[in-house]
Amino acid sequence: MIEALSDLPSGTVGFRAHGVVTADDYRDVVEPALAAAHASAPAVNLVFIIGEDVERFSLGAMIQDAEVGAAPLSDWGRLAVVTDKHWIEGALNLFAGLFHGKVRVFPVSQEAAAIAWATQNPAD
Repeated sequence: MIEALSDLPSGTVGFRAHGVVTADDYRDVVEPALAAAHASAPAVNLVFIIGEDVERFSLGAMIQDAEVGAAPLSDWGRLAVVTDKHWIEGALNLFAGLFHGKVRVFPVSQEAAAIAWATQNPAD
């Protein structure tokens, strides 16, 4: 399950994952929120919180995630991923070079710092 984070500034979108993450979560929650953010900001910052209660990402969710990441390069600012799951951090480090914006992984204990970093101007 993915839920949208509230109270983020314009141009920043955030999500928190729980349990089993499916393709429907991306289609129903992530994609509409990103489309709305892209319509109102030239570059979108993203916060994605993946806590310890995440059991797995379905294959469909992984495909949807790749499609979301394939947005035009100029559409991205900063990506802050908050997780203590080392396999996710490893995958992000492997693919971070393909992401046009700035990418950082934060431990769960630094969620507030991750949000503060992601909401900064991408040029900073």
